[in-house]
Amino acid sequence: MDVSLPKRVSRCIFQAIEILKFTFVNIGLPFLNGVMLGLGEICAHTFVHHLGWARGHTKIYSIAQRKYIQA
Repeated sequence: MDVSLPKRVSRCIFQAIEILKFTFVNIGLPFLNGVMLGLGEICAHTFVHHLGWARGHTKIYSIAQRKYIQA
């Protein structure tokens, strides 16, 4: 007795996997790329601020003072 899945079911599973791959490549990867770019911007801004390379050119929002402060 053959216990393998019928061809229709296996084809359906294959198509579902292909749709998931397509969705991840076209939606997931651009989203992940945007998150990484955003985090890179935040880290670079913080790094430059702490080194004092951009005095007078950066504004930082102070939560405690609830206003922008000139760095």
